[in-house]
Amino acid sequence: MLLTQLLVDESSLSNSQTVALLALMCFNEARLESRLDEDGHLVPLDQQDRSRWNSALIRRGYTYLNRSSQMESVAATRYHLEAAIASRHCAAISFDATDLVSICHLYDRLLEVAPSPIVELNRAVAVSYRDGPFSAIPIVEAIRKAGRLPNSYSSAAVLAHLYARAGQHKTARRFLDEALSGARTQHERQLIAHQIEGAHVEEAGPPAAARIDSDGTRLTPH
Repeated sequence: MLLTQLLVDESSLSNSQTVALLALMCFNEARLESRLDEDGHLVPLDQQDRSRWNSALIRRGYTYLNRSSQMESVAATRYHLEAAIASRHCAAISFDATDLVSICHLYDRLLEVAPSPIVELNRAVAVSYRDGPFSAIPIVEAIRKAGRLPNSYSSAAVLAHLYARAGQHKTARRFLDEALSGARTQHERQLIAHQIEGAHVEEAGPPAAARIDSDGTRLTPH
């Protein structure tokens, strides 16, 4: 952030993309303290204590995002769109109040500007909350079928999340097990193991789903 701030403050180097990147950094940094609980475990976006979000950094993010959109008459770049998505999350007073319609539209534009399977996965999660889990399952399965994330546990975690919300518990547990076997860090394994433990309850109760942080920058379980 310091390096980007230095570039933004230097008029001969600053441009709209650099300013948009700084806005994105502000929005992400604002949530940093709420991503871990007191025991050091990852906290998914929908369970984070939003009172712990840094309001000053969020205001800075909006300032830089607005500034970036007024600097040059160019089409929105990846950083502009990712910052805009992050800003929608920061603007919501609760997870349920998130403007998912706007976020999905921004993801559509992001796929045009900077297509990638990770962006598609993030978009699928947003679509699932806008239209329901069944609408997103084919999107994720198509990514897996194409082999575009051969060594990633992310698609398995997303499918576990979607199938659990859809009430298909056995399928959800299968994908949760796959996600656990492919987790890259101890934090991720702890989170997924916790979700698997919740998934192995009686069928009468819904299993805990692997939570995905769809914040427009990267796909993680926090």
